[in-house]
Amino acid sequence: MKNKYLVLAGNSSLNLGFASALCVALGEFGKCEYVKYKHWELDGGKSIDIEKEFRLLMTRDGLGDTILIAKSAGIILALHAAGKSVLFKKYYFFGVPFGFAKGLGVDIIDDMKLLSSRDVTIMQNKFDPACHFDMLIRKFGVDNQKNITFIEGSRSDHYYPVKEVVRVVVKM
Repeated sequence: MKNKYLVLAGNSSLNLGFASALCVALGEFGKCEYVKYKHWELDGGKSIDIEKEFRLLMTRDGLGDTILIAKSAGIILALHAAGKSVLFKKYYFFGVPFGFAKGLGVDIIDDMKLLSSRDVTIMQNKFDPACHFDMLIRKFGVDNQKNITFIEGSRSDHYYPVKEVVRVVVKM
């Protein structure tokens, strides 16, 4: 049986290309879809409305059998969904945006507790401006996170190449 993937990309409308390319690349491993955020159409991706995007997410069927791949602001949307008891089969997070989340009033560390019954993989670039890998490890306190696998990316930006994301997700 092939996997079912759902991509929740970052805030910027530039992430539409990332989500589309990722789904094409994952196509040989299963069915992949992405959420085309409403705010990409409305303001070019300047201001995500988590509740509005959550309602859009809820129009999809079979979320509990789906592997979720979320980048940056998509992680915040995934945690919001978990807070409303919408859980996915497995989670892959790329580029945890602590500062952006804080600006939205979201406590990522606290909200991650909602996923304690799920496998979570987090890849964070060594010097990601949203949060360096070392800081991410300090914030999470890895000894307390038995269900989370942490991967350090080698880049010094908030970019996660499609090839690298696919390699992590399908464990190539």
